[in-house]
Amino acid sequence: MQKKIMHILIGAVLACFLFGFADVNNVFAAKQQLQTREFIGHLYSTCFVNDTEGWVAGARGVVKHTTDGGFTWENQNTNSINPLFSISFLNDKVGWAVGKRGTILHTTDGGKTWEAQTAPNKKALFCVKAINENEVFAGGDWGAFFYSADGGKTWEDKTFEMDFILYSIEFQGEGEGWIAGEFGTVLHTIDGGKTWQPQDTGVYTTLNSISFTSPKEGLAVGLDGVIIRTIDGGNTWQNIVYMDPDRRTLYEAKLEGNMAVAVGDSGFVIFSKDGGVTWQPLNLPGEMNLMWFRAVEMAKSPKGVKALIVGKLSSAILLLNDNIAGAGAIPKLEPSVE
Repeated sequence: MQKKIMHILIGAVLACFLFGFADVNNVFAAKQQLQTREFIGHLYSTCFVNDTEGWVAGARGVVKHTTDGGFTWENQNTNSINPLFSISFLNDKVGWAVGKRGTILHTTDGGKTWEAQTAPNKKALFCVKAINENEVFAGGDWGAFFYSADGGKTWEDKTFEMDFILYSIEFQGEGEGWIAGEFGTVLHTIDGGKTWQPQDTGVYTTLNSISFTSPKEGLAVGLDGVIIRTIDGGNTWQNIVYMDPDRRTLYEAKLEGNMAVAVGDSGFVIFSKDGGVTWQPLNLPGEMNLMWFRAVEMAKSPKGVKALIVGKLSSAILLLNDNIAGAGAIPKLEPSVE
């Protein structure tokens, strides 16, 4: 039988951060509730509308839905086999997912049913952002940038003349937004996406993700572990130095208040409690260090700030508060093998 690495214990490891290792035995006793799920396909994106309800999307058209904060998941039938690289929900009913070959999927019932929509072309789409029930943006390969003002019934091709890949779209409200992508590109709008102006990031490597917690405070991360931070809406960006000797790629970072989490290649998970100024590693033991993590979503919960991390065949929950234990306190655990 071919061996499969099951990452069922990651949730228990991450859960230790919440409890500060005050009672490790109780943490392990609860591992059936605090576990990751091994999925058939890799996961590339996640979106939550509150601290309990959210979705993940990934390979082979997979979309899964949770109403208990990520502990259990149900399949949703998308009728697609194309990889889905990004998912965005406006509320618990209205959402979009996009992916390979110009795939655009739309739901108005929380994902119970998904309807395919027609993109202007078949370029791969790596990001989607729902602004309201009618307005939505999608971006991707070769400057592809699409906009709909009617809930996706029709899509306008607003592809940029500059040849770069768009990896992330972020909005604060309906008027102000940012795009991040290749060559250190960040574009900014204050008119709801009608016009976009470049911002000088001071970096030239690919930016895979951009996240704002307010119209002023934001982070972007990308290739070679680059992290940049702004406190003035992107008028200026500061390069944050984090010493990773392997210069591992960061695929996504999310900022919620002063809490931030960034995830990437080869078990690269780091967190910040000061808005991204300083970062600490989350060291995963054994085979878990070989996993890549592609996306993270953050939401406030009664116990702190919750982060759901997704990637290679799994998802994991990390709860952040002021009692986070040091990374050295993580017990050595080995994933089970089937």
